[in-house]
Parts: sequence; structure tokens; C-alpha cells
Amino acid sequence: MTPVEHESGQSALDEIGARLDRMPVTRFHHQLAIIVAAGLIVDSVDLAMTAGVSGALLREGFADLSQIAHLAMATTFGLAAGGAVMGYLADRFGRLFMMRVSMLAVIVTALGAASASSIEALIGWRLGAALALGGETVLAYGIMIEFMPARLRGRWMSWVALLASVGLPMTMALGLFFLPMEAGWRWLLAAPALAGFVVFGLRLLLEESPRWLYLRGAGEAAMAIVKRVEASAKTPLPAIEPARPLAPVADGEARPLSVRQASFGARFVVASAIHVAALVAVWGFVAWLPTFFVAAGHSVVASTQFSLIMMIGAPAGSVLALWAADRFERKWSVVASALAAAAFGAAYAFTATPLLIVSLGFVVVTMLYLYATLAMISYVPELFATKARLQTIGMAAAIGRIAAFAAPLVIVPLFAETGQRGVVAFVAALLVAQALVVARLGVRTRGVQLEHV
Repeated sequence: MTPVEHESGQSALDEIGARLDRMPVTRFHHQLAIIVAAGLIVDSVDLAMTAGVSGALLREGFADLSQIAHLAMATTFGLAAGGAVMGYLADRFGRLFMMRVSMLAVIVTALGAASASSIEALIGWRLGAALALGGETVLAYGIMIEFMPARLRGRWMSWVALLASVGLPMTMALGLFFLPMEAGWRWLLAAPALAGFVVFGLRLLLEESPRWLYLRGAGEAAMAIVKRVEASAKTPLPAIEPARPLAPVADGEARPLSVRQASFGARFVVASAIHVAALVAVWGFVAWLPTFFVAAGHSVVASTQFSLIMMIGAPAGSVLALWAADRFERKWSVVASALAAAAFGAAYAFTATPLLIVSLGFVVVTMLYLYATLAMISYVPELFATKARLQTIGMAAAIGRIAAFAAPLVIVPLFAETGQRGVVAFVAALLVAQALVVARLGVRTRGVQLEHV
């Protein structure tokens, strides 16, 4: 089936989108969210274990500091390249196919890393794992957004992000159990493979995106999936509403559909700015909190306690995103949350007492994760057409990861010269710059069918 127009002027692709958008949340949507979140948990566990594994490798003499640095560089490069490559392949061969391939690759590379006989072999296996994991978030959120009803997709993308945040405490628990053992790092590296078998089996239950199938000429298969989704509803469905032919813009005037193609460059700038600001903020501020506290003269124990309390702001930010995502226009929610994070960050830089440090730091982390959830997870996937959605998101994510990798080149000398205040000012400036980019170039997306954003 090729794109055709109905007598109403509505294309068959518009009909697919309209039929998916009229759906209530059903067992199908819950199953999709749980399976997608399970894969993201494997992803976050695998990535978060790097620091603990590196320490164990040094302790056991398996690697020296230079080799640990190469391991970190290989992981970062793999994540950046993997997002772009997996996104491109998903747009070419299918979201579901690449999700299964990606998880198989995670299983193989995790087992390879766990059994590596040398640091060189371990670096190679971890590079392969990072290539697979680099596309996991792109694939997961890409397939989610193409199924969820427009009126609810922001909230459900936030739900999946919140479920996926379980990976961080899970990694800490696994590390406490395995790392004290002799060669316990091998068991830790093998853990994602064991979980990956379960996730791969669950992914056999998923459906391919009907939007993608239709654009690849498989219209009948796309409509069959839509009918199966509709069959999961327990109550009669409302009539199919004609798709909105025009997407709203900032000035409230109508925007012709061709503007998506015409404004692709501006949208890619928005997506890239969001990824750069969000990832540098998380890795340039949150990840450096223990270092900041130790450098300020606090003990390692006190620094860890401060950091743990402040890190509760991460799930708190995701919960707040659940509330805000579909209540307010996402473009302006992204702008407001970025500016709020910058403002609270500026105030945090001048705190002195432990109570203020912890309480205001908690607020900053909350605002950062509210912003990151709304911007990277809910907003960016809405900006691009289905035929190129995942490869474009992957490219923007790659730019953000490269920026996060390069951030220490700025943060380390800045911290040496100006202390924590200089680093916070740097991150706040990035957030403000990103807010200005989104305010100027961003488009409205809340409640709009994907084909008409």
C-alpha cells in the first residue's frame, strides 16, 4: 500500500495516527511501557557499573589508570556512535527488529566482557556493548512515542523514564554484592546478559510501529496492527477524528505541513541543544557532586551522604515531569524547567551551610531531571517525521554525548580556577542558552498528531 488520500482529504497515514490517538490506555500500552522500561533498566545498569568495575580492575591489577582511561573513552565513543548508527538502522529496517538485534548484541558483548582474558579484550567487548547500548534509548522512546495517544504521550514517556531510573540503585546494590568478591567484576559484567535474555524474550511480544510499516509500503500489515491495538480496548472507541491539518506555532497562526521539511535544520538545532545542555548538566554537575564536596573539605563519608540525599531529586524530577508533561505546552515547559534549574543552580553556588547545600542541591537535581525528562524524552522525539525520526534523534544524542565527554576539559580547569561556583555558572549558562534556542526555534507539540507536529 502506498500513501493514498481518502475522500475526506485524510491520508491513510493520518488515519493510522488518528486511530492510535483515539485509544484509551489499555493492556497493550501497559505491556509496551513495561517491556520498553525493562530494556532501559538493563541499559542503565550496564552503563552505571563502569565506575565500580574500573575500581575493581585497578585493585586486582587487571588494568592500570591509562588502560582504565582507554576503557572509558571506548565506552563514550561507542555510546555516541551507537545512537546514530542504531537510529539509522531502525529507520531503515524497523524499530522492533533493531530492538531485538540490540538486545542480542548486549547479551553477547556482556558475556564476552565478563570472560575477557586481557584488558585489551575487555575494551573491545565494552566498545561493542556501548555501540548496542547507545541506541537503546533512541529505539525505546522512538517506538513508545509512535504508539501512545497524543493527549497522553508526554506522561507515558515520563513514566517509562521513571521506571528506567530503577537501574541506578539496582547497580549500586549489585556492586555491593559482587565487587567485594574475587573477580566479582566479572559477575557484575555478566548481569546485563542474564537480564538481557529475559528482555529479549519479552520483546518477542511487541508489535512493530504501524507508522513505520506504512511508510515502508506495508500498509496492510500496519492496519492489521492498528486493529489489534484497537481490540485491546474494553469500551467502545470514539469516532475517528480528522487529523489536524495544521500544527500550532508560537504566534498562534497556522503552519503548513511542508514546514516540517523546511524547518528540519532548526529542529535539529533544538534537539542537539537540548541533548548538549541536559547531558553536560547531568555529567558536569550531578556526577561531579562527590568531587566538589571532597574538594571543599568534607570527608568522603559526608560527601557520599550529601550526594545520596541530593540524588533523590532524580526520581523526584521524573515524578514532577509526570504531572507537568501533558498539562502544559511542552515547548514552554522545557524552557521554564531549564531556566528554573539555572536559577536554583546560581543560588546553590552561594550556599555555605550543610542544610542549605543539601536542600537546595536537592532542588537543583530535581529541576535538572524534570528538564531532562521533559526535553530529551518527551519533546525531542516529537519533532521529526517518522521516516527519519530515530536516526535524527540518534545524531542529536551523539552530539550531546560527545559534548558530555568533552565537558571535563572545561570543568577541571574551571574548577581549579573558580571552584564549584564557576562550574555551576558554566552549566547554568548552557541551560539558559538552550532555553533561548527552544523559545526561538521550538514548535508546539502537546496534543498534536505526530504527522502534523
